[in-house]
Amino acid sequence: MLPALMAFAFVWICSYWSNRDLFSPTKLYLVTLCVCFLDIFLNPYRIEICCIYVGLLLVPLVLVAYESGIAGRFGRLVQSHKYSVASPPPAGRIVALIWLMTTVPVLSITYLVTLFGGLGSYLDHLAIRALALRGLNTFSEPAINLISLLTVLYFGVGLIEKRSLGWWACYSLHFTIAVAILSMSGSRRYFLMPLLMMLATSHYFRAEVSIKRACGVLALLLAVTSIFGLLRMGHGGLGLLTKSLNRYELESLTYHFKYGLIPLEAIFAADVIDLHYGSTFVAAVTNLIPRPLWPGKPDSAGLVITKEYLGDRWLGTSNITAGLLAESVMNFGFAIGMCVCFGLLLAGMAFLLRRYGQVLSYVSSSNRSISGLFELIRYLNIALAITGLITWETAVVVPPLILNLAALWVIELLLGARRSVPDALAHAANYGAVGL
Repeated sequence: MLPALMAFAFVWICSYWSNRDLFSPTKLYLVTLCVCFLDIFLNPYRIEICCIYVGLLLVPLVLVAYESGIAGRFGRLVQSHKYSVASPPPAGRIVALIWLMTTVPVLSITYLVTLFGGLGSYLDHLAIRALALRGLNTFSEPAINLISLLTVLYFGVGLIEKRSLGWWACYSLHFTIAVAILSMSGSRRYFLMPLLMMLATSHYFRAEVSIKRACGVLALLLAVTSIFGLLRMGHGGLGLLTKSLNRYELESLTYHFKYGLIPLEAIFAADVIDLHYGSTFVAAVTNLIPRPLWPGKPDSAGLVITKEYLGDRWLGTSNITAGLLAESVMNFGFAIGMCVCFGLLLAGMAFLLRRYGQVLSYVSSSNRSISGLFELIRYLNIALAITGLITWETAVVVPPLILNLAALWVIELLLGARRSVPDALAHAANYGAVGL
């Protein structure tokens, strides 16, 4: 327990010393590792899991020196915060488009609520959403991902220049709609991710977020997600304060602190590993296809580990998420699976660091432009997807990433904001796409 905490502290200090940016790739990785493996600091775990944890810490440690070479670009970006936008782009078209596209998730969620016979009935089914929403991902997934993306984009547009009170009142209405839809997803991850992206957007576009403020916001968000976990189990209003909680409800309060550990315990406790030879990775793409159209499509890693390693504990009403490491082992065995997992993590983080350097340079030089905002939001989606693989399986991470990147591309296309190929090549040459 104490050695794990000391190892984490050492890697965090190295990362912060090399680059003070709190939203750099190694920091996002370490924060995800800290939150979702926090229980390893508090309770004893088998030696194999502790060794894996140390291995996960070595990934950012190996890349710290690489990231330190990009730290100067973040310093220049912070300096650019002192200057106002010379000629801020008009926001009318993009705001109107955001509101128009918001009708898609609103109509999708309205259809689902109607299908369940009303809001009360829909909310009652959130605790068993894996079973209740089976075959309805065509409506729920695009709605949740699109509203998440739109509210972050809307917020970023507001940061480009000083906005009026009326402008922020309109945004507040949109944000309220977004929170309502995200709450109806029943997922803590979907609820948390856009809030983190909004904080990161403010960090890069408006003012650097201090470590004290970041810790305070993170603690608040974790508290909210704990309460959210109870609300989706049927608690409401004063019931949270007046009703004593049973064992499962108490576990729900802190479940996110064990996200990464539970699947590892499951696979190490198994007598036999029934290999799936990559089928759960295929599910990362086929997950977007409704099961009624393809009844025999590959199961995701969450379904596999819940059914085969946990004895279908929740009888199909809920599943745990496997994480990349457990998913790799279930597909290829311990030896090859470990190599696949750590190889993918290192490759993904190296790609992310390269992208990070490019985005810092572009956002700094674009002087808070719309195109800079799109580049930043695209990077944040990729960053949260790659660092999220520590905890979430590919079928949880890849479909939202595909949907969000596709939606960004469509919005840019409609606004005429996409850079031409020559511009993109010039940007790559100027800001180090070939090498840092």
